[in-house]
Amino acid sequence: MTDMKRTTISLPDELVDALEELRSTEEFSGITYSELIRILIKRGLAIEKS
Repeated sequence: MTDMKRTTISLPDELVDALEELRSTEEFSGITYSELIRILIKRGLAIEKS
């Protein structure tokens, strides 16, 4: 069991399509959809902080 908070978000079709494209790249193949979302959120937050 994990201690992570669960959150539900709705995504427009163009973001879902972009995520699927990313999952087909070498960098992101083999990771779960949830992990991809976590990676992108972390990168976005890092950019906002800089």
